[in-house]
Amino acid sequence: MERAINKRDAIQLKYEPKAKKTKQTQSAVSLKRQVQSLKNNLKLCTQATSDIDQRLSERESELSQLQQSIEQNQEEYARAERAAEQLRAEVQVGQVAKQRNLSALLQLQRSARRYDELSTGTGPPPPGNVRAQYQEEVSTKNRTVDVIKTLHDAYPQLEGLWAEFYSWLGVQEEG
Repeated sequence: MERAINKRDAIQLKYEPKAKKTKQTQSAVSLKRQVQSLKNNLKLCTQATSDIDQRLSERESELSQLQQSIEQNQEEYARAERAAEQLRAEVQVGQVAKQRNLSALLQLQRSARRYDELSTGTGPPPPGNVRAQYQEEVSTKNRTVDVIKTLHDAYPQLEGLWAEFYSWLGVQEEG
């Protein structure tokens, strides 16, 4: 039995350095594999980072283009708004001019009818208080001019509109 134990010990001692070498070799191979794996992971991460950087720069470029487009659209919108406001002002001035012309036409038609009636003698005689009526009309006109002057001072941006009203009333614009 001693012999069997000695034999076993001898065999064990004989193969023990090989086992140690194998473990060391396995460790070195394992380390090399781990290093290679880490290198591969680093390479993949670097590639992913560069891809993301590229996409990020593309997105930033798109964002910059969109911002420029937005600014251009805002400028166009502002120009369109100014043009629309100018057109609104022109329409208002045109409406006042239209009313002024209509009023002048109606006044001329009444005057022509009245003159025809006076020339043929078919119309009513002039009232006795013509001067009082005239003074009343002048007073009304002056009050209207005062109201328009007040509005003109309050809203100077409507200069064209006030000019039409002054023209309609036959007074000089005070600026």
